[in-house]
Amino acid sequence: MSKLEGNWYKLGGTNPIFDCYDCQHHHYGKTELVDGLKSSSLKIDYLANSQAGDVLHKVCQRTVTQPDPKQPGVLMHNYETAGLALNDEYRILHVDEKDSFVLMYYCGDTTVYGYEGLNLFSREPTLSEFSLNMAKQVMELYGYDSANFCTARTTGCPF
Repeated sequence: MSKLEGNWYKLGGTNPIFDCYDCQHHHYGKTELVDGLKSSSLKIDYLANSQAGDVLHKVCQRTVTQPDPKQPGVLMHNYETAGLALNDEYRILHVDEKDSFVLMYYCGDTTVYGYEGLNLFSREPTLSEFSLNMAKQVMELYGYDSANFCTARTTGCPF
């Protein structure tokens, strides 16, 4: 979990409902032991459109834990949004050798519906063409069609 500490930008994902908000900036806090589990805070800033057409700056606070030390790539995200308590499971599928990008599969549910997807995160707001091509190859190794990958704007963001 400590490799995730610091800033990450969500470049996009496979679920257009959840993954393509503009300017998604993720900040993982320092990893600590809480009740015997590795834990970190996660602050997510993003832009969302209101029904009136305004662009709103939204912030989501999460607690991230590693429930099983024998599975360091499995992380639980616990948070509340719109009055719903959510527990998402994230699985780190690939970390680039140079720590420039991470691919994570996620799944979760509410009392109304389930959801899942694959996200691409980068330490910088953009990836080099080489790293982006590498990420697409890894996606396809896991059975995802990179042509169906939605992208989010990550440059020119107010935060």
